[in-house]
Amino acid sequence: KQQSQREYADEVAQQETEAKEKLQKQVSAERAHCQAVSDQLEQEGNKVEGLKHELAELKRTFHGAQSSMRDAQRKSSAANEDIEAKERQVKELKGKISELQSKNSEIVFKQRQQEADLRAR
Repeated sequence: KQQSQREYADEVAQQETEAKEKLQKQVSAERAHCQAVSDQLEQEGNKVEGLKHELAELKRTFHGAQSSMRDAQRKSSAANEDIEAKERQVKELKGKISELQSKNSEIVFKQRQQEADLRAR
């Protein structure tokens, strides 16, 4: 009877040892898996941080380009206004030149008439 109790106790102890070893292997496997997942999360986090920096740089570049574009539009508008003003000045000057040419033609005509009158006398 004692021997069968001892065999039973040995068998239970053996089963407990095997169960503990099995659980330790499972725990080790789970820890390794958790570490792998943790490492992957860290890598993904680093990628996200890198992308955030890239996005911030792109935003700065975009805002700079927008600012440059607005400056160029303002300069273009100012240049167009200058061109229009110069075109008006040219038109006015052409009108004045035309008037002066007319007056000059009248004066030359009158001078020639006076010269012809003087010669005729």
